[in-house]
Amino acid sequence: MAKDTPVSPFIVGPWYDHVFFIWAPTLFLLVGLSIHWLDIADLPWVVGGRHVLLFPTLALAFTLAHLFAVFFRSHLNTAIFRQFPLRFTLVPVLALLGMNLSEVVFIFGAVAIVWFDVYHSSMQTFGFGRLYDMRLGNDPLLGRRLDQGMALFTYAGPIIAGVALARHLERLSWLERIGFNEATTWQIFALKNQPIVATVLVTLGSLYTAFYIYWYWRQSKLGYRVSRHKILLYVSLTTTSIWTWGFDSFGQAFLIMESFHAFQYFGIVWWSERQNLEKVFRLDKSPLARPLTMLLFLAPCFAFGIWGAVYSVGKFSTTLVILVEGLHYWFDGFIWSVRKKQV
Repeated sequence: MAKDTPVSPFIVGPWYDHVFFIWAPTLFLLVGLSIHWLDIADLPWVVGGRHVLLFPTLALAFTLAHLFAVFFRSHLNTAIFRQFPLRFTLVPVLALLGMNLSEVVFIFGAVAIVWFDVYHSSMQTFGFGRLYDMRLGNDPLLGRRLDQGMALFTYAGPIIAGVALARHLERLSWLERIGFNEATTWQIFALKNQPIVATVLVTLGSLYTAFYIYWYWRQSKLGYRVSRHKILLYVSLTTTSIWTWGFDSFGQAFLIMESFHAFQYFGIVWWSERQNLEKVFRLDKSPLARPLTMLLFLAPCFAFGIWGAVYSVGKFSTTLVILVEGLHYWFDGFIWSVRKKQV
């Protein structure tokens, strides 16, 4: 069941993993709580002549920046790009045209992307957990579906059962623009019955967690090697997710959850793609290879993030942001794979 244990149980290394992956949810929970306790959530900021709120704008810019980071793996990694050339070239063009030429495509895309985000964010934790399993030599297929369920329960469950559900359902009303007049009724129905759904989710989640622990305990008796880093990751995520999505305002929850997610993503992309990017930018022989490569990596990402958070206006800009968001979620589903040894 288990192969020889690799040199290190960490994905990158002790300090890197603990900061960027394992405790990132808790770190940003503390950041969010500090902003709340200091009562500076509505701190004003002027950028480019525009008056905005500092922390919500920074959180949105950071989130949008990490969306753009996917292209450094999908389009600048030759091995990945050659596997899916049409997905990386033709599909984005068709999607952008479709959303700008068809109101139906635009509305459905805008509504669906909200929940695609929830699923995608859940699967990022799932992916890190599988990496920790792989580092211990465990079978990459063992417990795969069980881990997916746990990731969804810990991330999406508090959204559906908590105060953030209302904001996640707001775009349903957009469907009325294209003839779905029952959309607002669906929204009201979901919120009205949320207490029942919450009770069901808490019950099922508790039973699922008990079975999850029991199942892995049984597997450990058969040779599965338990990763304490995977356990700590799920503890960190679960605590943060329940606290923020379940009880915080949407703005506070968005700042915490989306920021730690982006932080983790920058960490994994930089670790995975740094050497490749040094070659792509022809800096691999330079004594300043690392800082210059990091600059060329981060600058376009944050330029897009700041533009999207502060300056993007109008239908085309909105569709471009939605497109990058959707491509990020979609690409991530097939360019990172423990089973295919792509990570």
